Amino acid sequence: MVRTPKWWTEREQPGSSFHENSLRRLQRTNATAAIPIETVGNRADTAGGPLEPHGRPTGLDARFADEAHASQYERFLAEEHHRQYGSARSPSPWAFGKCIFDSLVAAGVLPGHRVLDFACGALRVGRWLIPYLDEGNYFGVDSHLPSLEAAAVYEIPLDGLDAKRPRLLWNENVDLSHFGTTFDWIVDYNGSRRLQPKVLRATVYQRFATALTEGGRVLISPHPAAPIEAFQDWGLVLSRRLVADECPFLARPFKLRWWEFVRTGG
Repeated sequence: MVRTPKWWTEREQPGSSFHENSLRRLQRTNATAAIPIETVGNRADTAGGPLEPHGRPTGLDARFADEAHASQYERFLAEEHHRQYGSARSPSPWAFGKCIFDSLVAAGVLPGHRVLDFACGALRVGRWLIPYLDEGNYFGVDSHLPSLEAAAVYEIPLDGLDAKRPRLLWNENVDLSHFGTTFDWIVDYNGSRRLQPKVLRATVYQRFATALTEGGRVLISPHPAAPIEAFQDWGLVLSRRLVADECPFLARPFKLRWWEFVRTGG
């Protein structure tokens, strides 16, 4: 299960089997996942009928659900979803999630904060953030359904994270209002700068500002995908630049750099 390095550029092609069956696939996944993957605003949402309130399809008896769960889990045992991260040119493997997490704690993220993990993927950072945060305080969004499936079916039950009630959203359209709450922190590691078309980058920063509490903060790495002066128009003011220590898991030196913006009342 290898996805393109460019996040949020993947779109189902009309007529493809993935496009036609993605909602049913999500229903089957949610029948056995530790937590349901929520969905809103995707083209597939109207393709296969409504989901049950918790994302579970009707007509699945316990025996089928057990068999489906075994089959689903088997898909991820090789942990191919770990190898979608990093490349020869970008020292960013699965283990780098621990370095990102450490830098977030150093920046001031506390267990009582509500955190949105933008482009959360298969929970490279989330599998560290979820147990650290208080119950119900982790929110992840991504457009790549296979990564979210790996998170819900494999990573969350493997580490016993479902008790923390994390929420995962499959969304193509940068819809951050679905969760019905505001956030103290938004973490954007290598997500917004890969948005296509580029006009979406300004849109997502505007939505970051709307989704933050007053005084809430967004951390962007490795750099913002819009001019710094434009952020003020969206109610986000650059407060500081942070450089984290080198990650001990990487074979060559690498420093993690964050741009921190604070949501103002304007």
